[in-house]
Amino acid sequence: TQQIGMPTLNAWMAVAYTAGQRLVTKRNPYYWKVDTKGQQLPYVDGIETTLATSDSFKQAVLLNSVAGKLDFQARDFSLGDVSRLLQNQDKGGHKVKMWQRGDYAWPWIILMYDFKDQGIVDLFYKQEFRTALSFAMDRNKYNQIGAYGLAKPRQFALSPESPEFQSPEGQAFYKKWSTSYIEHDPEQAKKLLDAIGVVDKNGDGFRERPDGSKLQMIIDMPTDDPETTAIMDLMKEDWDAIGLETILNPIAYSELTLRAQGKEMMIRSWPSAAGWGLLSAATVWAPVEGVEWCVGGINLGHDYHTGGKEGTAPRPGSMLEKLQKAYSNAIVTVDPAARDKALLAAYQIHLDEGPVSLGTIGEHPSPVVVSNKLHNVQDTGLLGGWDLGYPGTADPEQFYFSA
Repeated sequence: TQQIGMPTLNAWMAVAYTAGQRLVTKRNPYYWKVDTKGQQLPYVDGIETTLATSDSFKQAVLLNSVAGKLDFQARDFSLGDVSRLLQNQDKGGHKVKMWQRGDYAWPWIILMYDFKDQGIVDLFYKQEFRTALSFAMDRNKYNQIGAYGLAKPRQFALSPESPEFQSPEGQAFYKKWSTSYIEHDPEQAKKLLDAIGVVDKNGDGFRERPDGSKLQMIIDMPTDDPETTAIMDLMKEDWDAIGLETILNPIAYSELTLRAQGKEMMIRSWPSAAGWGLLSAATVWAPVEGVEWCVGGINLGHDYHTGGKEGTAPRPGSMLEKLQKAYSNAIVTVDPAARDKALLAAYQIHLDEGPVSLGTIGEHPSPVVVSNKLHNVQDTGLLGGWDLGYPGTADPEQFYFSA
C-alpha cells in the first residue's frame, strides 16, 4: 500500500486515506509516460475512491452505479446485475462494457487437507473420493442457472490465457486438464464411493465413512455472493443425490479466515477465483504459502514457508507434497524453455492425481460501468486475474474526461 507522501512511479500518488472509508489520489507530476504527442500522462488529475468493507458493499456498488454516482467501476458486480445496469444506462449516464473475468472457477471448491478430522482427510487424499465428488456435479446445470449460460463448465485448472499454455503443447494440455473429470456421471460417482467403502450402512439414505461413522460434507461459503449461493444450492442437490449428506454453512469473511487458521474448515467455496499461474499465484496451485487461498489449506502452506517448523505437512508421497517439490524446482529454473517444461510437469500432477480441488464453471464475462464523460476505456479486458493488476493494466493513465 502506497504511503502518503511517499515517492512513486505510479500515475497517481496517495494524498489522503481513511481506512475502510476513502482514498484520494492526485496525478504524479513526475510520471514516466507521455502520449504520442509528448504530453505528460496521466490525463486525469485525481481519483477519489470510496472504500466499502461491509457485507452489503456489492449492493451499494450497484445502487451507486445505477444512480450515476460512479465514473468507473470494474469489479463487484454479478451477472444478475447486467440487465439492471443496461436498463439504467441513460438514467445513470453510463455505458456497460463486458470484459472477461479470467476466472478458472466461480466458485472454487477447496478441499481442506489440514482439517482437524483425520477421517475426512483420509477421504480427501483418496483420488476415488475426489473424482466421485467431481463426477456428481452437473456443471452444465450450474452454468445455465447460475451464469445464464455465459460461463464454461470446467475443472480447477489455469486460465487458457496463461502464458504456459500458449504453445500448441500447452494448449493441448490445457484442454485436457480443464475438462478432466467434469462429465456429469452420478452412477460412476456412486461406483467409486462403493469401491472405497463409503456406503450407506444404516439405511438412512446417506453414506457413512468406511468405519461406519457419520459422514457429512460441510462447506463454508460467503454470505454475499449470489453466483456462489446459486451454484452451491445446486451442488448440494447433486452430492445429496449420490448419498453424500451436504451442509452449506454461509459465514462472514472474517469468520472464514479464523476457521481456516484453526483447522475448523472442511471445505471452502471461494467466489471468483482467478489466480494466474504457478509462478505468479503460486499457492493457488501448490501449498507453499500460509494464506487462506492456499490449495489444500492455509496450514499446509504455512508448513512449507516455515521449512516445516509450523503448520501441517502434506502426507509423504501425496500429490500435495509432489506439488511443493515441483514448485521448488520451477522457481530455480532459469532457462525459459526449461521453466515452461517444469511448470507443465507441475500441472501434470494436477491432471494425473487430481482433482486436488474442484472446479465448477468459469471464464465468465463481467460488466464494467463507464461514465459517458470518461473516454479511452478499452472495450476488452481481463478483470479476474489478480496478479495481472486489472484495471491498472488497462492503461487508465490514458483515460480522460470530456466536459
